[in-house]
Amino acid sequence: MWYKRFKDKPPEIETDVIDWITHYAVETWMRLTIEGGRTVGPCCASHSALLRRLLSGKPPLDKPPPRACSYPWYELGEGAKCSLIDAPREYERGKLIVEQATYDIESRGPDGYVVVWPGSGERFRVWLEGERWFIQKEGA
Repeated sequence: MWYKRFKDKPPEIETDVIDWITHYAVETWMRLTIEGGRTVGPCCASHSALLRRLLSGKPPLDKPPPRACSYPWYELGEGAKCSLIDAPREYERGKLIVEQATYDIESRGPDGYVVVWPGSGERFRVWLEGERWFIQKEGA
């Protein structure tokens, strides 16, 4: 494999580092994309938030992150407290819409909701603080 030349010694020049990061990012993106049942191609690469994340030097998350407005919400997946643009709303029985994505409601109380992202099974707390709604991964 391409990375074996770096196994015993660190890269000596800047281009080796850039080559290593680029190859690692593209190889990881292709593997994860194919494992997820999606197509790999130039058009897919140009729109991939995961590939941009990998090229910036950040690792993939253990589980797919929730989405906001159809795009991966990595900040939320990493555990950050995120403010919502729109107030969440109940959709069907047991469903909550948060930033145009549907979560399963696990519980609701006077201070908000505990919801589950169906893509990963992870739990999130959604609550009203003053006049703003927030969401954060439980245990973060």
